[in-house]
Amino acid sequence: MQRSLGNSGTEIGCSAALVLHRSLGNQGVILRQRGDLDKAMALHKEQEGLCRQLGDLAAVANSLGGQATILHRRGEPEKAMPLLDEALRLATQQGRAGLARKLRSLQEQVRAAAQ
Repeated sequence: MQRSLGNSGTEIGCSAALVLHRSLGNQGVILRQRGDLDKAMALHKEQEGLCRQLGDLAAVANSLGGQATILHRRGEPEKAMPLLDEALRLATQQGRAGLARKLRSLQEQVRAAAQ
């Protein structure tokens, strides 16, 4: 199910949208940990779209990292790397040093697995 802020941004309120994007990400992590990668990916993609609508670029970076983690677990490094590149760029731009470190570590793991 795709949720939208709508043209006026009032379809769902901004504070509700913030709670929703966090919830989508948390649910995605739980499903990923349970091994339901398809549903987890769908939630992370939905979260990404909502975060882009909100302009929350640090949350976009986090969501892209979640998607890249799933792709890495699926053995698809060629799909994970572009997401990690964008996520790292966004995290760095937003001054999220901890997230950037986490993403660099995942990038190294994906590169190692691809060799």
